[in-house]
Amino acid sequence: MPEASQSPERRLHPRTSLKIPVKYRVIEAQDRNRNEKNSHTMDICLGGLYLLSDHALEIDSVIRMDFTLPKVSQMISAYAKVIWSNNTGGGLQFESMKEADEEALKKYLSRIPAENLNR
Repeated sequence: MPEASQSPERRLHPRTSLKIPVKYRVIEAQDRNRNEKNSHTMDICLGGLYLLSDHALEIDSVIRMDFTLPKVSQMISAYAKVIWSNNTGGGLQFESMKEADEEALKKYLSRIPAENLNR
């Protein structure tokens, strides 16, 4: 499997490096281990995030996650699809999120200085 850095950049939104604690679980039917896991992000954008994991995430699997942005009290819940994976985690694309959660994420990211965003 090619490393993520070798794949072409396909993000529609600028990302920011941000370590956020995340509770998640894989919800695909073939996943027998339905235990909630704790991890954290490495970066995030309006389109998705990079989730660290102690094992490779299965591409195309769906993950249910909850996280709280720094200095924001609102818990954000989302469903995301694993787009790529390696031995440190994977790139997730948001598939479903409440409108209020999406607005909170958008507002939070809009306050990050442009020089801290990776395009």
